[in-house]
Amino acid sequence: MLTDYENFHRTVNLVIAVVISLVIGLILGRQFSEKNLIRSYLADGIDEAAPLPRFYTDLPDLVDDVSPAVVMVESRVGGKQRRSSGFFISGAGHVATNYHAVSGAARVEVVLASNERLDAEVLETDPGADLAILKARGEDLPALELGDSISVRLGENILVFGSPLGLAQSVDDGLVSGLDRPVPGNESERRLQISAVIMKGNSGGPVVDVDGKVIGIITTAPEQYHDIGFATPVHRLRGLHDNLVMSGKIVYPWLGVRLLELDAELIERHSLKEKKGSFVETIEADSPGMKGGLAVGDVILAVDGERAPTPGELVRLLRAKPPNALVSLKLMRGSSLMELMIRLEPMPSRQYSHNIG
Repeated sequence: MLTDYENFHRTVNLVIAVVISLVIGLILGRQFSEKNLIRSYLADGIDEAAPLPRFYTDLPDLVDDVSPAVVMVESRVGGKQRRSSGFFISGAGHVATNYHAVSGAARVEVVLASNERLDAEVLETDPGADLAILKARGEDLPALELGDSISVRLGENILVFGSPLGLAQSVDDGLVSGLDRPVPGNESERRLQISAVIMKGNSGGPVVDVDGKVIGIITTAPEQYHDIGFATPVHRLRGLHDNLVMSGKIVYPWLGVRLLELDAELIERHSLKEKKGSFVETIEADSPGMKGGLAVGDVILAVDGERAPTPGELVRLLRAKPPNALVSLKLMRGSSLMELMIRLEPMPSRQYSHNIG
C-alpha cells in the first residue's frame, strides 16, 4: 500500500514525464515540418544549389564581384578636370555615367579598378535623366547586370559604389528610403531616394541590390535636398541603352499633344468632372494623337491601365514605351468615359519638352 508521500512523488514524476514528452514532441515536430518545407521547396523545381535568400548574401563577396566593373570617369572641361563615377554595362566597353559629368568635355578617360586608363567617347546622352553612355576603348571588360527598378520596394538593402572626393573603389551601404521622387522643375522625371552617404565624385556610380544587380545610377541631389542621396532608376538607363543599340540614338515616343495640369480655374471654365488628369490643350496636325482620335478638351486619365494624374506622370509613362508602341489611353470627353488605342511615333527632335507628349 503506497503512502500519501509516495503517491505525491509518483504524481509529480508523472507530470514531469508528460511535460518532457511534450517538449520533445514539439522539437521533433518542428524539425519534421522544416524538413517537409524543404522537400516541398525542392519539389517545386528549386535546385538544392539555388541562391540563398537575400539576407544570407555575403557582402564582401558581392563587393568583390561588383567592384571590377566600377570606374572613375575623368573629363576635361575648359581646362579643368572633373572626377565622377561610372560602370561598365557591356563587355565591349559601354560605360554608364551621369550626363552632367561629361557634358561639354573635350576629353574623357575611364580609370579601371586596376588603375589602367582607357580613352572614352560620349556615345549618347539623356539630359533629363542625367544619363550618358560612353564607349571605352577596350574588350572583354567586366560588366554589371541591370536589374529591375520598377519593382524596387521601400526599405530594400543597397550598396553604392564610386569615387567620392576622388577616392576610387569606395563602397557604402544603405536602404531605399524613398520611391518615385519628382525632380523639381521636371516632374516627368523620377528618382529613387537612398540613405547611403553620397558625396561629390559619387555621381554616375551604380546602386546595386544584394543580388549585385544595378537598380539605380547615383545622381546629384536638387539644391534644396543636398544632404539626401538620389539615383536615376535603372529602367531609364535600360531604355537609353536599348534605343542606342537599335537606332544609334535616343528616340522618344511621341503623341503630339500639349498638356495642361488640371486646376480649379480650368475645371470651372470647362465644367470638368475630373479633378486629376492631363487636359489636352492642342494637338499637332498629322500627329499620332490626331490620327488616333484625340480631341482638344479631352482629359487623359491613364496609359495602359496605369493612372496618370498629372501631365508629368503621363509623359513619364509614355517615354517608358517603345517609339512605335500601341497604347491604350483612358480619358474623359465631356461626361463620357472613353478608351482610345493610339500608335505612338518617334518624336521629332524639335518637340522635346516636359509638357509635350
